[in-house]
Amino acid sequence: MNFKIKYLTILLILITLSCNSKNNTINIDSSNPNKKELMRLIPLLESKQEFSENRFTIMNEIISKMMNDSPTGQLSLVITDYIDKNSNDPYNSYYLMALASVYLEKNHNDFAKYYLHQVVNNYPNLEIQGESTHYRALKALVRISEPNLEKVTYYNRLIKLTKKDSNNIGVLYYQLGKTLEECEMWEKSIIAYQKFLNDKSTIIPNEPDAWADISKKVGFYLSDRKWVVKDLNTLVDRVRYAINTKNPGLLDRYRAYDFFIINWKSKYSDLRSSYPMESSVLTSMSITTKRNLDSMSNENEAYLAVSGNRWSSSIWAVFPTWYFYFKRVDFPMDPEIHGGWEWAGIYLGEKL
Repeated sequence: MNFKIKYLTILLILITLSCNSKNNTINIDSSNPNKKELMRLIPLLESKQEFSENRFTIMNEIISKMMNDSPTGQLSLVITDYIDKNSNDPYNSYYLMALASVYLEKNHNDFAKYYLHQVVNNYPNLEIQGESTHYRALKALVRISEPNLEKVTYYNRLIKLTKKDSNNIGVLYYQLGKTLEECEMWEKSIIAYQKFLNDKSTIIPNEPDAWADISKKVGFYLSDRKWVVKDLNTLVDRVRYAINTKNPGLLDRYRAYDFFIINWKSKYSDLRSSYPMESSVLTSMSITTKRNLDSMSNENEAYLAVSGNRWSSSIWAVFPTWYFYFKRVDFPMDPEIHGGWEWAGIYLGEKL
């Protein structure tokens, strides 16, 4: 269902419900164990003429007593009816946030979005007990929203509300970059990622390799990407030719931006385990490459077994067999090279 149509449907339901209610006390469910107390609190609330902390305390107590023991629709009627009658109450955004949180707990995200939008768009930001209503609402909106321009706006507003020295700022830039990427806003995603990379101490939950992965992505974007070849067989033949003719300069031309040399037990992102190599070292060896790609190759990755020796190479003495590793380039930011192939690295030793 279209987003605007959903909102109009929700609004129509709420208007219909409110038209059927005469006052707040009628909306109290008879089975609610707190009915007596609620019947006492609501008139007490209406007797308070000024918007004060006392009035806020009463309203907050009404909400808390209805949250668990009343149908959500009744709580909605109480809060929206109160806001209609008291549109200038400075705590209205807090009440709407409370209502939205109930819908979120029940996974009624469309109703929750309706109220969250009201909080961030129609009411000033309010801080109660160290919590900002706009910040809470925006956090909820990014969590339940699909990647789109609205979600980008939510993240940008969250970033403005976040202190620059906060640990969350790096996480927000990372999430913004991901959202921009999903929206195919490539240049803006790289800018967000660069801001994320500015703070190496940022930790992305459940993504220990996030910093290394994004660093490579940004570096790849900023590079000339001239080493990418559209056809895998052509790339393999060119690497073979550079080695056979002992041409290190030509071989350098086909090494990827984040070229690595690691053994099979190492993690791809663990740069500390990567061995350094100059192409002149490789071209000075006596190397033989297999005629065909290894059987573990697939449509996105290819492996070419290499054997040979060089007496002065301690690495070669430990790992007499290597595998040249080629991979398909996943880079929709540049359609010219997206889907092409790169010589990404070398795995040392026999495959596991």
